[in-house]
Amino acid sequence: MPSRDTPPTESRSVIDRATDMLLAFDGVTAPLSLAELARRVDLPKATVLRLARALAARGLMQTQEKGWSLGPEIGRLGALYRRQAGLGGQIVPVLRTLVDKTGESASFYIPTPQGRLCLHRVDSPQAIREHVLEGDILPLGRGAAGRVLTAFTPPLPDDPISATARRHLVLTLAGDRDPMIAGVAAPVFGADGLIGAITVAGPRPRFDTAALDHAAPFVRAAARELTRALCGPVAPFDTIGETL
Repeated sequence: MPSRDTPPTESRSVIDRATDMLLAFDGVTAPLSLAELARRVDLPKATVLRLARALAARGLMQTQEKGWSLGPEIGRLGALYRRQAGLGGQIVPVLRTLVDKTGESASFYIPTPQGRLCLHRVDSPQAIREHVLEGDILPLGRGAAGRVLTAFTPPLPDDPISATARRHLVLTLAGDRDPMIAGVAAPVFGADGLIGAITVAGPRPRFDTAALDHAAPFVRAAARELTRALCGPVAPFDTIGETL
């Protein structure tokens, strides 16, 4: 929305207007109609449409069935910001520890409108491993990490897998996203709620049921460690039973 320091009648630059358009989505979880977006930025709908199309051409906004939302480039820039802000300094050592304890690759994903973004990654030293790169976007609702992110994102789904993730704060799955990959994931929370999911994944012939069960407590403990470091609530991790 327009800056409070700018009088309503004073002309704003194109950069100011474009910035106001992006900031209009602060706190919004659903697409905004053109009319609502125009109201929030105090601009004519024709101007808003022209700016939205220009921002969409750069991936900063996108049109959806029910209106406009932030685009995938915002997620990528957000990932860069988190790396520059030092979040990686807290997450990457935890991922390295998980790789050391499990022998499989460890990743940290955050939810975006396009899917789950791999924000940080430490690869297994083994030649045959799950192949994902930092910056890759994978589906939400598929794979252990995707299921965990979905389970803790309103409106909360009531399917059995999501219920298991919420009850135990860790989830093990095999062949859910890729028939040859198995994984275990747990949610990481900050002061304002879910931040992301930490996961360990590997090829099913090696990362079998026994290996998943062995890894699950380590992944949940890692999620608790990061939640505490990010000022999130750790009490739920201390009051749950054993993983199914």
